[in-house]
Amino acid sequence: MRHQDAHQDDQGSRTAIRSWRRKRGTVGVLAVATAMTLAACSPGSTNKANDAPSSGPISTGIDTSKKVTITVTDGWGTEGGGAVFAKVIKNFEDKYPNVTVNRETTDYSSYLQTVNLKLNSPNPPDVMMLETSGYGQGFYSAISANKLLPLDSYAKAYDWASRVGSDASLNVFRMDPNEHYLWGSGNLYGVPEQNSIIGVFYNKKLLKQAGHDTPPTTYDEFVKTLQDAKAHGVTPIEESSTFIHTEMALWDSFATSADNVNNWIYGASGTFGSPENMKASQTIQDWNKNGYFQKGAVGTSDNDAAAAFLGGKAMYYIEGSWMSGGVEGSLKADGGWFPFPSTSASSPVGGGPTTPLVIPANSKNKDVAAEFLNFFLSQEQTDFMFQQGWGLPGGQITASLATAGTPTADIVAALAKAEGQGGGGTTPFIDWANPQYSTQLAGELQSLAAGHQTAAAFTSKIQGQWTQFNNKRKS
Repeated sequence: MRHQDAHQDDQGSRTAIRSWRRKRGTVGVLAVATAMTLAACSPGSTNKANDAPSSGPISTGIDTSKKVTITVTDGWGTEGGGAVFAKVIKNFEDKYPNVTVNRETTDYSSYLQTVNLKLNSPNPPDVMMLETSGYGQGFYSAISANKLLPLDSYAKAYDWASRVGSDASLNVFRMDPNEHYLWGSGNLYGVPEQNSIIGVFYNKKLLKQAGHDTPPTTYDEFVKTLQDAKAHGVTPIEESSTFIHTEMALWDSFATSADNVNNWIYGASGTFGSPENMKASQTIQDWNKNGYFQKGAVGTSDNDAAAAFLGGKAMYYIEGSWMSGGVEGSLKADGGWFPFPSTSASSPVGGGPTTPLVIPANSKNKDVAAEFLNFFLSQEQTDFMFQQGWGLPGGQITASLATAGTPTADIVAALAKAEGQGGGGTTPFIDWANPQYSTQLAGELQSLAAGHQTAAAFTSKIQGQWTQFNNKRKS
């Protein structure tokens, strides 16, 4: 399911079950349709990198003597997170009474059907959301079709880097038209709607039943808890059939630096068949064989896996931070969280800023749109959204707002450490590395976990798709 769905319900487990990363089927088809329309203007066609739009001269702030209307469009709907976003818009209008915000919103699936039409319109919205960053759904296609406005001048003037932790935290929204639209460097095209980190949610009661009073802090200790849980009749890990977050957690744990992982995800260099990821892939197969996942994990949906963990049926659930509200609401004091244990002090963590809010290149009110993005990222609105049940906003919240001792508080601290100055950073979601991966990577991981292919065959197949796409991107 995808990130935006986490906002549709903000009541305990319903929020968590409708998490954001793995919405399959209809969404994938719609996203492909979006990409196909924009691909008509992608690299290799008549558009050239030096024709890419630029922000040109900018101004910050708003001329309050001039009435202006901007259009903001999103797929959050009117309930849950969508209702919170409506309040942010109201707060913006209260601050700038001369500005009217025309919000266009619908349910997420319907929204995806209109993204390409909005971007290609001669009169597009002034602010809109995209599904993912990178080579996933929409971001690469929109930029390579010259449909998005570079935001570097605004980011520097408003110091957006300090609001998200560091300048490196914004790399996930960068793409370089002069380097074959290489992701992760070059121009900045978006700001984050929310933040995330992949970690381990755990059931304290079941961990104790497995013989442990505190969560593990090293990888070897983590494996020992899996062995002990199985020996005590406790399901060690509740796993979704997509396996992607577990693959991410393991690869990052075995890596000694974020660079090699990031370079591969961004399409710059490296291989999916690195020794670290070969080990990660083999570990998934071994864990399934050893019974560390629940029986039938290969066929368990995201919703069913989340519901089972929240229902107290497993000790661990390796998932994104968007699950914190559901864990706290369902497991209460028995719910906990810890970073996936690293094998090296320099190992990175997966996650980071997600879901870009962008300004179309043909916006008629670019400065006002940028002021809206700045308002959205402000400390005041970031804290407001968090308190209203938004989850972790793209801007860093005031840490004291998270109740001490809760999974959310531990997540906020871990993200601040990873993304702040001197931190190791976060590695993006691996299925953003290729347009094919949103539909194919999970299936290949299922085949791997079930023992239908070796780790070598799995990593070779994924690397082959990576190479094919990057060769096409550079042509």
